[in-house]
Amino acid sequence: MTDPERVTGFEGNINPVVLEKVVPMEELQALGIFYRSRHQRISFTTGAFDMIHVGHVRYLELARSLGDLLVVGLNSDLSVKQLKGDSRPILAERLRAEMLCYLASVAYVVIFPETTGAKTINILKPDAYLCVEGSWDGDLASKEEVRAMSGIGGKVYYSPRQNPTLSTSAIIERVIELERPKIIEELQRTFANGNGQK
Repeated sequence: MTDPERVTGFEGNINPVVLEKVVPMEELQALGIFYRSRHQRISFTTGAFDMIHVGHVRYLELARSLGDLLVVGLNSDLSVKQLKGDSRPILAERLRAEMLCYLASVAYVVIFPETTGAKTINILKPDAYLCVEGSWDGDLASKEEVRAMSGIGGKVYYSPRQNPTLSTSAIIERVIELERPKIIEELQRTFANGNGQK
């Protein structure tokens, strides 16, 4: 057996090719103009994409199939907190953006600070927008992104929710459920030894 060889590049450095996929908001309009001028259909979707799992990947593949390239609007850390509470996101926006960039279905990622992607839609002007059924209050026509797409003449698609266990929230709950006995046991041991008293 030959001696193992140490490789570098995994010490927290971001691949520069990946960084090229993250588009600053101020460059988004030019990106849209560039691809539309070349008759490329832009598909768009939004989300927190916290702790990416197979449900996310399936959804993004579907979104990509609606155009020639997929731009993903990623909720900023602040907007995820506003939508999901102070315990989220699990991963910071720069890590979530990097993870999305490694997926072949994703051409570009833009981080937006609002709780909806409507403003981003008005800047990018995509041809197609995909959302998940039930991700809106009231009827679909009242969803801010849908109204924005209507204003630019784009097409809206929605997909049914996947298996309920394929969600970040469900995965977090499962981890807590699995770890709860260990946590309780540790607390009991701590208090039994008198270490839990103030």
